[in-house]
Amino acid sequence: LVDRGATAFLLCAGWPTLRIEAWRVLCRARAAENLAFVVACNGVGAHADVVLGGHSVVVDPVGDVIAEAGYAEEVLWAEVDPAAPATWRADFPALEDRIPDPVRPRPTGLGLTGTGDRPVAGLGASGRADPTPQWGGR
Repeated sequence: LVDRGATAFLLCAGWPTLRIEAWRVLCRARAAENLAFVVACNGVGAHADVVLGGHSVVVDPVGDVIAEAGYAEEVLWAEVDPAAPATWRADFPALEDRIPDPVRPRPTGLGLTGTGDRPVAGLGASGRADPTPQWGGR
């Protein structure tokens, strides 16, 4: 999604209390590895005899927690700078160090730097997605 221009991710989950520390670490990791905001909402109370851990969180593109809820139901509010992902990506271009995924190639023409010679799935004559890669040259 980052390759397609995503700068924020909204996650809805039902992580149990027993694994809440893993939830907190993974939310921060997803933000840091994608250099994007993560707004992650975790359930509270019980569901199917499992106690959910709460701790909904807003994480910035560096991986720092901006706001975090507790284990009970509450409204979480955070102010974010929509330009922060672009600024951080320019200052720390770690996304360019990734190895391209041969199954889901990186799209070209989205203002991302790189070689631009990776295949991109296009639209077929019907207007539907064509799974055949189209080579976007330089």
